[in-house]
Amino acid sequence: MAEQTIKFDITGMHCVNCAMTIERRLKDLQGIKSVRINFSRAAGIVTYDADVTNKSQITRYVKEIGYTANERVRLDQTARTSIQRGWLILSILASIAMMALMYAPMPGSVHIYMPYVMMGIATITVLGPGMDFFISAYKSIRNLFANMDVLVSMGVLSAYSYSIFAIFGSFGASGHAFFETAVMLITFIRIGKYLEERVKGRASHALQKLVKLQADKARLITPEGNESEVNASSLQVGDVVIVRAGEIIPVDGEVMEGASSVDESMVTGESMPVVKQKGHSVVGATINKTGVLKVKTTKVGEETVLSQIITMVEDAQMDKAPIQRFADRVSNIFVPIVVGLSIVTFLCWYFVFYDAAGQQPFVWALKTAIAVLVIACPCAMGLATPTAIMVGSGVGLDHAILIKRASALEEVARLNVMVFDKTGTITEGHFTVTDVVSSNTLDESELITLAAAGCAFSNHPLAQSVVDEARERKLTWDTVQNFQEKAGSGIVCRY
Repeated sequence: MAEQTIKFDITGMHCVNCAMTIERRLKDLQGIKSVRINFSRAAGIVTYDADVTNKSQITRYVKEIGYTANERVRLDQTARTSIQRGWLILSILASIAMMALMYAPMPGSVHIYMPYVMMGIATITVLGPGMDFFISAYKSIRNLFANMDVLVSMGVLSAYSYSIFAIFGSFGASGHAFFETAVMLITFIRIGKYLEERVKGRASHALQKLVKLQADKARLITPEGNESEVNASSLQVGDVVIVRAGEIIPVDGEVMEGASSVDESMVTGESMPVVKQKGHSVVGATINKTGVLKVKTTKVGEETVLSQIITMVEDAQMDKAPIQRFADRVSNIFVPIVVGLSIVTFLCWYFVFYDAAGQQPFVWALKTAIAVLVIACPCAMGLATPTAIMVGSGVGLDHAILIKRASALEEVARLNVMVFDKTGTITEGHFTVTDVVSSNTLDESELITLAAAGCAFSNHPLAQSVVDEARERKLTWDTVQNFQEKAGSGIVCRY
């Protein structure tokens, strides 16, 4: 058995139950070992038997379900948030127009056309900002699974359809149209969708910052010995690059020539730079602080240390905590129960409590049934846990804490004692001068001035801490001559 794992982005999901539908249907496919679909990241991880199925069959099956699966591309949430913002603005404008038409005083000659104007606004809103809900509901019903968009669609279409019939006299002269209900329902749900995208965007921000640590460009040494600036993503195993002081090392590789101090705090958490010489390995996205290095590429793409860290964080964000699995099980039965309660509510108000309604029994019964459908949408229940996992792992990453499993994040709340096994990692991340021990011939200020003059041209964090101390004391110094920085040894200069 050749077991393989693929990761892909999924488009077309509108709520947590969409992710659950894809997960449930993929598990029925022969050769699938495990499936994890994460709505918050719009991504999926599938482990499968390569002797039974393949990546093309899996992506084709996802398309048959009603969604699109593509090779994973690490993008931020900006585009999706912009789309949600646009639909939200349109919905709000439509709601404001509806309120103005309902309550603003109008001449009698204009008032007779008001229902048709409101029908036009409602139609634009239903076919524009509301269309996503109907498409999602159709996909869900086609897969014999009810998601929250089924509830929203039933509520909106009930109000819209009834109002269409009402303005054309199907319910007599007293038939009351309430197009505003359909418009405002869509607006309120759109507010939730926009806030949801905002939360997902903030949660993935830390991961995006990690992705951006990678160097965009590299100085490739050609076979003729010349330097050529190329995209770092185009480098292949065996290519030799040159990295100057202050530059980001573009690849994982081995030092072929040169010596320098390298800041590896991004990987190790250690603030002190590490001396690298011929034969030593270096990690991509770390920073060359002092000398010049020639590096032979040994790993590229997904094999690099940084890519593996990013993958680890993504896997943690897609992992399901025990509480999330429970929420998924509840969501499975929640929607059918709500639809049943809505029908019971309608029947009760129409046939039993019609005297208490105080208005047309059918209209009141329809309004209460729609209220049950919309208010009971389980979106928050299904979205809360994966969003919390994303935010939690993102905050951890901001503080250099790598959370590998969602279940671990959940268990942290029960910890009483935490033991750290690595000395020096838990620091503020930068050096400061704590004590100054001067000789009999120099006072503290003179010693700091001399040290700062020698350190001023160095990128080493210890040197920078001396310069920062001198600046805090408001000291000044002259420029040194014959400055030399020797990796692992110190600075030689003339003052």
